[in-house]
Amino acid sequence: MSSEGLIMAFDPDIELIISAYETKDDIGKILRCHLVIEQQLELLISTSSRAKVDGRTTFYSKINLLRAIKVPEKICISCEALNDLRNKFAHNSKATIANTKASSSKFLSAVEDLIPILPQSHGSLHRRKEKIEHVIDYQGGDQGQRIVIAASFLSAVIGTLPKLYDFGEPSVIASMSGLNLP
Repeated sequence: MSSEGLIMAFDPDIELIISAYETKDDIGKILRCHLVIEQQLELLISTSSRAKVDGRTTFYSKINLLRAIKVPEKICISCEALNDLRNKFAHNSKATIANTKASSSKFLSAVEDLIPILPQSHGSLHRRKEKIEHVIDYQGGDQGQRIVIAASFLSAVIGTLPKLYDFGEPSVIASMSGLNLP
C-alpha cells in the first residue's frame, strides 16, 4: 500500500489533543476530546454531503447525519459513546473519570472494536515549537490517557474517511488499513 492512501482529508487539531493529554482536569480532558471529534464530524459532513451544520446542530444530530451519508455504524457508535461520556461531565459538576468508568469504558470498547490494534498502540505526541514530547502507551496509560488516545485515533479515522471509504463501499485501502469496517 502506498503512503498516499493514508493521507488524511483533514487533520485533527493536534494541539487540542495534546492539551487534552496534558490536563489533569477530567472535565477539560473529556470536553477537549469531544471537541476534536466534533470538529472532524463537521468537516466530514460538510465535505461529504450538502447538509449544513452550525453551532445549533447537536452532536447527536451530527451522528444522525453520519448515518444518512452511510458512515460505518462502528464510527457512529464510537461517537455516541463519547457523547454519552461528555454528557456525564456536562450535566454533573462532580463527574470524574473514576466515577464515570462505565461510560468511559463503553467509549474505549467501541473504539477498540473499530480499531482492533488500538490496545497495542504506543508512540508519542509532540509540541515541536516547545520541544515537548509525550510518550503514549495505551495499555500502560491511565483511563484518562486511554480516552485521549482513543479519541485521537477516532479523529484520525474520521479524517481519513473521504480517502478510505466511498460512503457505501469500503475501498481496498480501508480493508488493508486494519480498520474493522463492514
